[in-house]
Amino acid sequence: MTMPGHPDIRIIPGTGDAYTGSWRDPDGGAIINFADDGSLTGTDGCNNFQSTWTLDSGSGGKGSVATVEPFPTTMMACTGPWSPWIVSMHEVRHEGDHLSVTNEGGTELGELIPAVPA
Repeated sequence: MTMPGHPDIRIIPGTGDAYTGSWRDPDGGAIINFADDGSLTGTDGCNNFQSTWTLDSGSGGKGSVATVEPFPTTMMACTGPWSPWIVSMHEVRHEGDHLSVTNEGGTELGELIPAVPA
């Protein structure tokens, strides 16, 4: 099922390669996998979700914006380390060695770091 009230999630700026791979919440259980085929899978540490993402050519055709479609998720009761904020993500900014996640109102929710350090 699609999460009601969750608009498209936008990733800005960078190229697809900047996002491709596995990212995790350093303080919780979230892991998000951006695949180069445009698929996205993940977990908030308890509930699973999946979606697709596509690059927007942006100005100059540099692929500076990617859009993630609203995603279906399981709705299990959760205990232990989990990242409930991940289902509210709207924009993801690539900032050097991490991704900064904000909600629709622009409030920072958290950050994601590479799941496997480079």
